[in-house]
Amino acid sequence: MDSFTNLAYPIIIDSGAAETVMPRGWCKQADMIKDTSGRTYTAANGSSIRNEGHKTVAMVTKQGQWRNMKFQVCDGTKPLASVS
Repeated sequence: MDSFTNLAYPIIIDSGAAETVMPRGWCKQADMIKDTSGRTYTAANGSSIRNEGHKTVAMVTKQGQWRNMKFQVCDGTKPLASVS
């Protein structure tokens, strides 16, 4: 795992994560679109975590380019970026 350590809120890069997720209190400035599908995730410890919706967060790369990243919002403890 690696993280974007220059961010105010580091994002953990996780090749084992099925979705890019963030805790519900992270990036309060971004609007959340509520999820009504009832979708859930399975945490590493086997517990079920409900998807509460998603947020699109604007970020700047080290090269100064603006990018948007979509996160699913859940009751997690840290943001995870799913990569393959």
